[in-house]
Amino acid sequence: MPDGLSQEESITGEIIQLSDRFWSGGWGHGKLLRSQGRQRQEVKISGILEGQRIGTRVTCMGKWANDKKYGPQFSVTAVVRELPDSNNGVIDWLVLSLPQIGPVRARALVNRFPPPQLWDVIERTPERLMEIEGITEERVQQIAREYLSVKQSKECLIELYDYGLNQEEATSALSKMGYAHVVDLVNEDPYQLYWYGVVSFNRADAIANDKGLTDRDPRRDRAELTDVLVREAMENGHTATSIESVKEHFCREKMWSEDRLDEALMWCAAFNKIDIYDGEIQPWHMCRAEESICLDLLGTPEERSAPRDQELEDV
Repeated sequence: MPDGLSQEESITGEIIQLSDRFWSGGWGHGKLLRSQGRQRQEVKISGILEGQRIGTRVTCMGKWANDKKYGPQFSVTAVVRELPDSNNGVIDWLVLSLPQIGPVRARALVNRFPPPQLWDVIERTPERLMEIEGITEERVQQIAREYLSVKQSKECLIELYDYGLNQEEATSALSKMGYAHVVDLVNEDPYQLYWYGVVSFNRADAIANDKGLTDRDPRRDRAELTDVLVREAMENGHTATSIESVKEHFCREKMWSEDRLDEALMWCAAFNKIDIYDGEIQPWHMCRAEESICLDLLGTPEERSAPRDQELEDV
């Protein structure tokens, strides 16, 4: 462990050991094998490691610490999967990621295209993989997709970490928003993290503030409006809030103009964030949930209007 070093940094290596169990929030411990030239160093690591695999090459972000009981270790705050850089590592990656390739074909691929040449071939001339017997066009596409998934996921996670998201939040954003779109969505509107259910409004608000969005930004208004409606519904035990109550809160207490409130309401209604009906406003997902429960309890209109003779006979 570097003397006196406590600032955030990153280390890269292969996971060679993981704890048998993980505690609250996915916390666990293990060992990382770092290779620097001919030097190889085992580093104790601890943090959110659930879901990682032995043999995987990763970059861990975090800080060095000196635990009184276990000694020097790297406290991990985030993990990014890396593509392996050794022959055996690539073979293991191919077999684990794409079992249908099999160890024989995986070794043949590595013998023909030793890393990092293999990654260049996959990116630039993937059809060359079919030089290996048994590697069909379909398998080439599978290899390319898996490679692209790891590469793009890494790039997305790094950008999301730069936004201030922790590992759990960044992983959730990838899952819910898709690595093909997540960075563009968050760059365009950090409150998308709230709309997709990745973080709370307050958390999205802090991220947006760090990126320079003001309190009067229309993107913030829309998210805040919906969040207030959801909290009102949760606290008062019903899904709808009167328009007058909403005006009281935003126009009189928060000093919004009516035009500002109207703009936020119209946008939220147009994009299915809220329903406005008969002087009341409902968060859209709560409205749908209420409809679903009513249908479960009462049945469809056709079922409610069906003849009751058979039920009377049964009684």
